[in-house]
Amino acid sequence: MNKGQKSITNSIQNILMPMEVTGISQADNEGTHLGTYAVDLTGADCGKSNAYAPVDVECVAMDTKNGNAVWWQSIAPVRFANGAIDYAVFMLIHDNDMTGIHIGIKYDQGTQIGTEGTAGYATGNHIHFEVAKGKFSHMYDKNSQGTYHLPNNVPVEEACFIDDTKMLNCNNWSWKYTKDIEIITKNDYDVINVGDTFRYTAVYEVNQVLVSTDSIWCHKLTGDGGASLPAKPLIKCDAYGRTTINQVFMVGDYFKFPTDKLTCLGKDKATAAIQFKLNGKLIWGYAEPAHKE
Repeated sequence: MNKGQKSITNSIQNILMPMEVTGISQADNEGTHLGTYAVDLTGADCGKSNAYAPVDVECVAMDTKNGNAVWWQSIAPVRFANGAIDYAVFMLIHDNDMTGIHIGIKYDQGTQIGTEGTAGYATGNHIHFEVAKGKFSHMYDKNSQGTYHLPNNVPVEEACFIDDTKMLNCNNWSWKYTKDIEIITKNDYDVINVGDTFRYTAVYEVNQVLVSTDSIWCHKLTGDGGASLPAKPLIKCDAYGRTTINQVFMVGDYFKFPTDKLTCLGKDKATAAIQFKLNGKLIWGYAEPAHKE
């Protein structure tokens, strides 16, 4: 992204890669990032390039004793590069100058929030960068490899669009531009018509479990007072979409739909909803998170 750049699609901000020129000097799951999705970002040369707010953000935590780590949370739910819409948390480490950064400060998308540096344990100027899905809860988790990381971190290429960013030495990654994501909203839900096939491709949270009917309820899909979803054939997974061994749903768990296509059987303009059948049950679900096939 460029300094001052904004990216909004259908009233929702898109997460942008926070530098104008980006190389990755250490990828995820290697070296000091073992077992995590952390990456080390470098600019165009060995100097100190700036990092800009990927979306509108607020500083929610700092750790000046460990590389000047800073945690920024999105002001509102934002769009991830995999199409998911949720709050995002960003962790940046190694800036040598913390001027203008304190808990509670807010910056608009495209405003400088950091610079490459060497604060803490760092070899050469870079920015340690991690992204998490959901609201901020705490600063660090420690994994089985002994690596401290941002809780609920996700792959950077599934979080950040690379619009107007020049990517160096990492073109074999699965980067996406905002134009690559088909977006359907309550304002243009008629992109999906009766008879069309579609999929719900994101990861969703279980808000209620109805044991008596072997079903679950998800606010993002069916809204307050909406229909419950049959637990089968839904797939329990973690926040990254990885299928879990235990397939018994509890409140706060995550789930995804199977890869089978769904068919639109009806439409309701007032609620921008589409009707489909899941395990023999007719369901009304929001069109916004759906992806037309």
